[in-house]
Amino acid sequence: MISSRPVLGPIGLSNEAFVIESGKYQRFHGNHYLPDHEGWHEAKWFSAGSEAFACVTVASLTVGVLLCTELMFNEHARACGRSGVHLIAVPQASGINTEYWKIAGAMTALVSGAYVVNSNRCGAADDGL
Repeated sequence: MISSRPVLGPIGLSNEAFVIESGKYQRFHGNHYLPDHEGWHEAKWFSAGSEAFACVTVASLTVGVLLCTELMFNEHARACGRSGVHLIAVPQASGINTEYWKIAGAMTALVSGAYVVNSNRCGAADDGL
């Protein structure tokens, strides 16, 4: 399983990418890009990760993770590609309109040369978000 979760860091909560394989937890990195607009106040909820984007071996694949808005920054996808990744996972949550996210995912695949999978949680809540 590849996902993300809030963890307590040195200056508050961080959104951390991780994999659980054979019962073992392995960390990727903390989210670097935190949006702050209607419905998505991550900059208020979390502190940005400061460490490098890590690629790890999962089963026999080299895997990278781009957390949510990190997908919009192709330099990280390129770096993953140069590291020899086979797969880039993108755990995220979006609003109802996913067109930009689909385009960003396609660009990530193109510039990295890797497969891209997205476990997007999307939709509208009672308050419209």
